[in-house]
Amino acid sequence: SVTIKGSNNIINGNGDNMEELNYVIGSTPAYCCVAFKRIDGLNVSGIKFENGLVECAIVLDCRNITIENCEFNGSLYDNGLSIYNTLYNTTYHEDDNSTWTNAIVRNCKANRCMDFGMTAFKTVNVTFENCISTECGNDSSNQVNKGGGYSAENYDIERNSMTNFLNCKAISCKGRGQKWNKRNGAS
Repeated sequence: SVTIKGSNNIINGNGDNMEELNYVIGSTPAYCCVAFKRIDGLNVSGIKFENGLVECAIVLDCRNITIENCEFNGSLYDNGLSIYNTLYNTTYHEDDNSTWTNAIVRNCKANRCMDFGMTAFKTVNVTFENCISTECGNDSSNQVNKGGGYSAENYDIERNSMTNFLNCKAISCKGRGQKWNKRNGAS
């Protein structure tokens, strides 16, 4: 288990000073303010993540996650917050909750992120509650990721399941705004 609690603490990825670096797809954790990986019992509250070259914060292969009262500001190439995969990249089964992601993101804000403000990929049982994404996404024809406020996306044959957005707002977002795929179980 990992717990990080702050009060007005800022983790600055200095992405605005690193634009000369080549962003290589598949190397995302190296380009984030913080990458949390392979944690069962992650609790983060009261932290501002700013200026990630790619993402402000990424949560990889984790389970039992609570992120509260955090901000994700100014990701230059991708999302403010990404929750990606289940614990240890385990193949999940809908009837076995020990393989679920089990995450709640509550009272968080994402501002000026190039792609989505907050997103979940290949996860099970993720809830975004009382969150706000402002000025996320883009209209650039050169940007692969158009983004917007929120996303629950699937990759290849694996899918998201039980992704919920409760009382969330997307304000002045571009690209796709809020995106989810009901066929794949998100709501």
